[in-house]
Amino acid sequence: MYNEVWNDTEKEMECVYIAPRSWLRQPDPTIPYATLMAWTLDDLFYYGRAFWFITSRTADGFPASFTRLPAGSVNTQDQAGPVWFAPSKEVYFQGGMIDPNDLVQFISPVQGIIYTSQTAIETALRVEASRYRNAESLLPSEVKLIVLGSGDKRMENELRALAAQAPEKVFLSARLDEAMSHLIEAGSDFFVMPSLFEPCGLNQMYSQIYGTVPIVSRVGGLVDTVTDADEAPNFGTGLMAEPTVAGLLDALRRAQRLYGDAPRYAAVQQRGMAKDFSWKIAALAYEKLYFDAL
Repeated sequence: MYNEVWNDTEKEMECVYIAPRSWLRQPDPTIPYATLMAWTLDDLFYYGRAFWFITSRTADGFPASFTRLPAGSVNTQDQAGPVWFAPSKEVYFQGGMIDPNDLVQFISPVQGIIYTSQTAIETALRVEASRYRNAESLLPSEVKLIVLGSGDKRMENELRALAAQAPEKVFLSARLDEAMSHLIEAGSDFFVMPSLFEPCGLNQMYSQIYGTVPIVSRVGGLVDTVTDADEAPNFGTGLMAEPTVAGLLDALRRAQRLYGDAPRYAAVQQRGMAKDFSWKIAALAYEKLYFDAL
């Protein structure tokens, strides 16, 4: 390939050799083009950004091939997110620093869905903190919130701030402890699971067996395993919420009303404890599905 460029010394156009750009047809020689693009779009959708690492260059220094770096394994020290405004200059992948000159960074025009989940929760916490400071808290004084877990530091800091503002109402243990998680879940009156997406989920099933009424988002596997007690009074085992801040606040208010009606609350508990989530039931459902498909 050749291209004409201006030679300022000779004061005329001249032909300059350009190495073939074969990567346009297959950026990553090890996988199909469609696979690479599908993974890249997944990263943009879920994380709000995507990364291609340059694995080889042409003779004139231009990229010749790439490999995708999973966005979930990439950390950027100069940008904490969750919204990205420009390519990062401090990129780490699996603990090692990467030269940004060897990286192609794609930035989505919309926020990634995973980070949107965190932001939505943080927004709800800020709303609740503001309401508490103004003595108009959503939760009455006898209601307490227990949070166990470790992860996103920004979320931990938000929860620590809430616990400091209302130590008699909010408790945070920022650690991972499976045994303690079951004790907390079994000993609570309600378990809140405000997922934006949930392929299956286990905690909402644990809650029902323990007699802890689950408050869950109306998404994925949560819809399949929890029945709203307000929508189906005779069959309800929990409370469903739209996956929004307003939806969650509405479900929390309904939970207060449910808890205030002791006979109705006990009935919801008992229906949840009577549910069978074992493989015995699931296997029969799969068998029926296969027979129906024949």
